[in-house]
Amino acid sequence: MNAAVMQRCRVAGRGWSLEQVARIASLFIRWKHSNESLAKQDAFVSAVTFAVTGWRPSLGKGPTVREWAAARVCRPYWDVRSAIAVLVAEDGPIFGPITDIHRQCWAEEDCLDDDPRDVRELSGQG
Repeated sequence: MNAAVMQRCRVAGRGWSLEQVARIASLFIRWKHSNESLAKQDAFVSAVTFAVTGWRPSLGKGPTVREWAAARVCRPYWDVRSAIAVLVAEDGPIFGPITDIHRQCWAEEDCLDDDPRDVRELSGQG
């Protein structure tokens, strides 16, 4: 990842536009988790943007069960670095295993465009 992008990830998100935060999150996750499904990558971008700005970007998808779970973990107005650190974690709501929070969101929320593996697991088929 280029040094300028990493530097932007270190700067607090206050005063950044939704588009700027989404772009930083997108560049970061496409570098860090390029082999993950697009559903999870988009969920990460949306969750980081929500955690920093309080708004969800219109990616034309979701919110997925992982976005709903992330919203319960990361309430708005974090700085960019903190949001990325929590949401990129291997045991976090986006890239970690399905947890009780995910199951609760699956039961209570309208979840759209989920990763097919998540749908199988949450539906009891996996």
